[in-house]
Order: sequence, then C-alpha cells, then structure tokens
Amino acid sequence: VSRVLMSAASFSNALFKRTPNNHVIVPPIFTVDEKDDTLLVPLLTCIDGWEDVVKMHDLKSPENAKDTALVKMLSTQWDAPECSNVPPGLVDAIIAELTQKDIKMPEHYKACAKGHARQFMFRYIEMLAGAGDHFNALRIRRVAGMLTNELLNNMQKAASCLPPCKTEPKFRVFYTHDVTVLAVAHIFKALHHYEGFTPAFSSAVVFETRLNATGPYVKVFLKNGHKPDFLDTGLCYGNCSLAAVVNLAKPLAITAPIPCPLV
Repeated sequence: VSRVLMSAASFSNALFKRTPNNHVIVPPIFTVDEKDDTLLVPLLTCIDGWEDVVKMHDLKSPENAKDTALVKMLSTQWDAPECSNVPPGLVDAIIAELTQKDIKMPEHYKACAKGHARQFMFRYIEMLAGAGDHFNALRIRRVAGMLTNELLNNMQKAASCLPPCKTEPKFRVFYTHDVTVLAVAHIFKALHHYEGFTPAFSSAVVFETRLNATGPYVKVFLKNGHKPDFLDTGLCYGNCSLAAVVNLAKPLAITAPIPCPLV
C-alpha cells in the first residue's frame, strides 16, 4: 500500500501543472490492499485465457504463462545490436531508471533503454493485457473490464448531471499498472498512439465527458509521460456521442471479476 501511494503521488506530481511557487496541488489519494483491489490490479494468475500465448511461444503449460512467456521472449527477441551487451534480465530496470538523472548508467544501457528495450516491453505487456496484436477477450476483460465499466458508469453519471452539477465529482484519477493502461487504450482505440513503445512513466489516458447541442459526447486524450502534451486520440473524429462510446467499450466491460477456474 505504501508503494502504491508513493507511486501515485509521484505520478500526480508529474501529471499536474506547477504553481508559480513550483508547488503541485495533488488531490487526495486512496488505495486498498492489492488482494482486495478488483478494479485496478490486473488478474494475470489464472491458467485459462493463455491459449494463444502457449501456442505462440510453444510453452509446455499455461501455468505461470506470463513468466514462462517472458523467459521465452528474452531468449528469442533480445537481439538488437544496441542491447547485445545488456543482460536481458535488466530490461525493466534500465527503462525505469532511464529518466533518473542521479542514476549513472553506461551509455549502451541508455541506448538500449531508449529503443529496443521499450519496444520489447511493449510487446510483452501488450501480450499480458490481451491487447493489440495479442488480443484475447478473456485476458483483457480480467485486466481492464472492471475499470472500463467504472469509466462508462462515471461518464453516464456526469452526462445525466446537468449544469451546474454539484452532485458528481468534476475530476477522477485512477492509478494503475502499465498493463492496464495498454488494455484501456486498446478498448478505446488509442493503443496505436504508443507507436510500439512501452508507456512512459506517468502516462495517462484521459476521458472528458462534454455536452453540446446534440447531447453528451466524449473526448479521449493520451499523455505519454510528464513532458509530452495531451494528444487527442482521434476517437471523436467519427461518432463520439456518449452512446457510441458506450457501445464501443461495453462488450469488454464487466461488472464482476471473472474468477479463475478451479484446478
């Protein structure tokens, strides 16, 4: 719990703008124990829903597929020249520490972290999420189905609260894993904006519920790290009415966790 709160506070300091006195105004942050969090903690320990991964990587069993698939990927996809002298087991660490100015990494570690390592991790967490080229409806529902349902419910509540609305919060933030971020981005047609690179620290998918003469509609933005500006994902270049967005995402939303099968 302490680590979650620390990460959420760091994320907020990167996300929100600073005041003229260089302070960041961060809203209150709440969390629950990991074992009780069915909304934001991706369920990746079930033995079902991994059939495509088992087949793709020729695994002996779906048991611990997320770990055995990673080992297989590291043995077959860690072949870029800039990473040839980087131990594959450091892939997550060098990406995480790349932006830390106080951490002195060798130049070839930095080159690897900026390029191939982030592409490798994108493929891995995309697979975990059941998103993109690794789409798996069961996996993606277990990862982000509850959160998607919560997002849609919040949009509908906001839309039904006519201005001046005083009964619904104007702003909500959900702090979660990069696996869940990619799953949500897939569900709302924004995954391609990551361009095959793992999300940067403090990456965010942002939903705005708006109202115009024709009714409520939704805008979706992506902020990939604390430096880039918010990017309009283009979901609303077509029909972005609230009803259309709900119809788009509802098939992958769930109202209760999908339990693992008994073994």
